[in-house]
Amino acid sequence: MYISFISSLAAVFIVTALILRFLIPKLKSLKMGQKILDIGPRWHKSKEGTPTMGGISFIIAITAAVAVYVAVKLFGGCDIKDQLPLIFTFGLALLNGLIGIFDDSVKLTKKQN
Repeated sequence: MYISFISSLAAVFIVTALILRFLIPKLKSLKMGQKILDIGPRWHKSKEGTPTMGGISFIIAITAAVAVYVAVKLFGGCDIKDQLPLIFTFGLALLNGLIGIFDDSVKLTKKQN
């Protein structure tokens, strides 16, 4: 059980790193950086332009890992009912990711935090 957890964790990390390697330059080229307000501390201003929407990479990587895991379990003879806790937990995590995407898109379109 620990080996499958650690290998899944490593796979998600590697896929996320690979996606971010291409996603961050693309987000920078699209100028999808967050605007920092002048009312905050001065050191915070240096973070202006840091790309937002990077959470998409985590959503893609975790979706791929969960899909592969569930497919392997189902083809291995497990019942779908055994996978429901994982699928439910993944669904909640996905909803949180969608809230993050919505929040970032509002920041970008309205140009305010």
